[in-house]
Amino acid sequence: MMSVSGNLLGNVLLILAAMSFAWSLILMEKLEGGSPVIHMRNVLWIASILLIPLAFYFERLLQIDINNSQLLYIIILGIFHAGIIYMLYNVLIQEEGALFASFSNYIVPVVGVISGYFILNEPLFLQHKIGIFIILLALIFSNKDIFRKWVRKDH
Repeated sequence: MMSVSGNLLGNVLLILAAMSFAWSLILMEKLEGGSPVIHMRNVLWIASILLIPLAFYFERLLQIDINNSQLLYIIILGIFHAGIIYMLYNVLIQEEGALFASFSNYIVPVVGVISGYFILNEPLFLQHKIGIFIILLALIFSNKDIFRKWVRKDH
């Protein structure tokens, strides 16, 4: 497989992925009526119909060697990431809108770095702390209501 990290193609693919994710937020907001569980079931079925043939084309699916721990991780990812989390994400989009839901993506690196520090005993460098501070500050400034409440408490 060709490495795309750090070159023009990699940057273009990154921009296309971000645009695709943004469009998915907008389309999820437009799903009206019905349960978020049903909406996500339908989305995942359609994705599976598309991805299974692509997986057979690009991978040697019948030669996969998966051990028990990898199988457990795949099951957990299927249940939580593809199932519960996307259903909750859909609820968030329906309740608060696509713009607000997109802000949750800024929390992911913060939770990842903090989880890595506490669970995996990874180092927490100064640049991580500065990055977390900048992200949290940006989230406060991006939400007018939180910012107004924060400013009013000081006066």
